Amino acid sequence: MELTLKKIKEKIISFLASSKDIYLANKTITNILFIFLFLGIILWRFSPRTEDLGLNFFTEILGVFITFLIVDQIIQKREERKMLPQKIAAYEDVRLFINRFLTFWLSAYDWSVPEKRPKDIQNFFSKTGMGKIWENLYLESKPNVVPETTWWIYLPRSMEELQNLGDKILNRHNSHLDHEVYGEIHHIIESPFLSLFKNMKGIRELDLNDGFPRPELLSCYSIEPQLQDYNALRKIYEWCCQNYEKLLPENQYLKKVSRYESTAEQERNPPCMFPPDLLKMKIEKLETYRKQKENG
Repeated sequence: MELTLKKIKEKIISFLASSKDIYLANKTITNILFIFLFLGIILWRFSPRTEDLGLNFFTEILGVFITFLIVDQIIQKREERKMLPQKIAAYEDVRLFINRFLTFWLSAYDWSVPEKRPKDIQNFFSKTGMGKIWENLYLESKPNVVPETTWWIYLPRSMEELQNLGDKILNRHNSHLDHEVYGEIHHIIESPFLSLFKNMKGIRELDLNDGFPRPELLSCYSIEPQLQDYNALRKIYEWCCQNYEKLLPENQYLKKVSRYESTAEQERNPPCMFPPDLLKMKIEKLETYRKQKENG
């Protein structure tokens, strides 16, 4: 009996040392060893006839279990060290993605919303923060960029670049990026609010051809982010903050995700805000147009 248990122990240790999928097998092996330990206790403590057999069985399995834990820790540490360069590269790409996203929409907020920024990143990524851009941005206005252009061109082009960057992250890091942040990035680049910006130009051309007086307000040409989109953006930002702290000891040159800063005050009528009087006139014109269509 003692020889058989010794062979079982050697086989398990050999499996642990050679298996490439040990992480996936850990839970199953642990459960099996717990069952064996429980069986050994029953044979040892609750049956006089099998007391010696149970004690030997329990002792041997306990040794296997301790060995399993030690070898498992060694293998996990080794695998983590091997994956460290890929983890750092993935962090840098995700950080760049959320930084560009945040920088773009903070600028859009400052240029179009006549209120100070929300107090923190969680409130900015919300309907009462970033969502206000849809209520104020005048698409005919010009962002502060070079070369000079309008939001009709600048907005779809910038969002397409962000989508392409997100696609590269998913393709480049699909085997080692944390599954949660991988899913959030996938959600963002496939979300309707980001994907439909490319249709703005086509909708605008149809309006001009049909004489439809749609106000050149962002909310009239684009879908506002939904709660799930805001949650995904918050999680990506928080993931960067958490992983920066974890990876910094391994790479002192690691860059931190952009810090969010609120503003004390905001210009009353920022340069890209839809002028209130003009917006009122556009809405009245649209209502008149619709009434005329209804009356034939």
